[in-house]
Order: sequence, then structure tokens, then C-alpha cells
Amino acid sequence: MKVELKNVQSIKHALYEIPDTGIIQIAGGNSNGKSILFKAIGAVVNQTMENNAKRKSLIQRHCDDAEIIMQHKNKVLYTYLHLDRNKCYVAYQEEGSKPIIRTFRDKGIDKLVRSFGFYCYGKSSVCLQLYETFGPMPFVNVTDEINGEIVESVTEDQVAKKFLESYKNFTYPKAIGYKKELDKKIDSLMQLKASIVMYDWRKYEEFGNKMREFYQVLKFATTAQLTRVHVPPDITLYEVEPMKLKHVNVLPSGVVYDVEPVRLRKPKVVYEPINCVLTKPTQLVYEMTKLYEGVCPTCGRPLIDKE
Repeated sequence: MKVELKNVQSIKHALYEIPDTGIIQIAGGNSNGKSILFKAIGAVVNQTMENNAKRKSLIQRHCDDAEIIMQHKNKVLYTYLHLDRNKCYVAYQEEGSKPIIRTFRDKGIDKLVRSFGFYCYGKSSVCLQLYETFGPMPFVNVTDEINGEIVESVTEDQVAKKFLESYKNFTYPKAIGYKKELDKKIDSLMQLKASIVMYDWRKYEEFGNKMREFYQVLKFATTAQLTRVHVPPDITLYEVEPMKLKHVNVLPSGVVYDVEPVRLRKPKVVYEPINCVLTKPTQLVYEMTKLYEGVCPTCGRPLIDKE
């Protein structure tokens, strides 16, 4: 890692190269800049530069500003300090991308520091890559809360944790709101769909074709000549007395009994000459009528007793 300082305390301009791995100890005689280098890095990592007194103490006398530039591989963390707090800012940039700039008012500098590679805990009071002599050391002289924060960051998947927090606080509520809006639009569209009356144009087209065919037939049809129909004259109706029919006595239904058949003897036939007088026709008709009425023509009694 390279660290470049400009107008930082007694250093006008200096460039330091620090190994990427291992335990690095900054040692040297008095007034050779080792404390200034540590203070400059610590001011950015621990964000003590936001304090007006500490920030102004880092800026060289008779100067209005100072610069602290740290570079590691393809990452650059640039810090601009000014006597005026509102003009201070921190910029983070990766190779091939645009720089991300945060001022002291933006409250996002800690994320830029972590993106660069410094792991800080306890509100940036403890950094795993930076240890000042007699300063706070994890699991030695720091609080249990900070130690727990360090263990949690090592054992948990921070990427997944950030994703879940983002999903819970932003993505999920946004999706629920968007779904409700879509449901309202769907209900409105369904009502609109139900109100639309659609007609089958094919049926009307078929009806039109048939009407055109009828028109072509009727166009060449001639008027039929109808002959006069003679209406029959009025028929006069006459009233006729109803016919009076005589009552006919019908033999009542009786009970049939099994009767032994009668054995008839063969009659003896004697042929004798017939000497008779024919009855008069009128007398014969009278007798036949009485018989038809069910009455004996001789005595006048019914031929069949109702009892």
C-alpha cells in the first residue's frame, strides 16, 4: 500500500510504501515523521478528522488544506482536509469506475473506508489493521460489545446480511406497494372488460352475404299474375230437431256357472205336410218390433226378468 501526504503537519510532501501482508512496525528516531504517518492514517480510518480541533492540527501551519492519499492495488482512497469543515470530503475510486465522494455531512465515509479494506468496529474506534502503541487492542483492552461485533463480522455472511436488511427495509415494502397498485389496476381492467359487449362480426358478414344473394335473385324476379278466386255464396243453415232414439234394453252381465252338458236324444223326424196360414205382413212387423224391444208379442211381458 502507498500513502502520500501533502501539507500534513511538518511534512510538505512525502510518499510511503507499506507491505501488503505481515505485521508492519513503524520505527525510527524522533522527528522523522513516523507519528505523523500514523496520525494521518488514523484520522481517516477512525474518522477523527471530523473533529475541528484534530483536523486543524493535522493541517500544516500557514496552509488552508492538506491531502492524504492511500492506494492499494486498484483502489484509491483520497481525503481532502480544509480549515473550513464544509469543504472537506473523502473520495473512493476503483480502477475503471467513477469516484464516490462523501462530505462530512453525508455520513457515508465509514463505508468508503471499509470498501478500501480497513475493518473498523466500535464506531470506528478500533481498526484491525491499525494499532497504536498503548492503544485499543481487540480481545485485550476493548469492551465485550466491540469484541462481539468483531466475532459477528467474521462468523456471519455480511453480504447476505446486508441483502436481507435491504430486502426487509426497502425491496419488500416496495414490492408490496407495487403489488397493491397492480391489484387495483387489475380490478379496474376486469370491470372494464365485463362492461364491453363484443359481437361476432362473422355472423353479420354471413348474413350480409345471404342478403346480397337474395337481392340478386329478387332483382330478376317478375311479378306473379294471380287469377281471380271465386268465393262460394253464403250457405244458409237450418235448425233440425234432434233425433229421438228409443232405449234398447241390453242383457245385463250375469254370472257364468259350469253346467254339465245336456245329452239330447236324437229326435225322430216325421215329415208331414205343412198346412199353415202365413201371418199378415203388418202382424209380422209388429211382432218383430216387440221382440226387438224385448217384450213378448203375445203376452206383453218382458222376455228377461231383471231380477
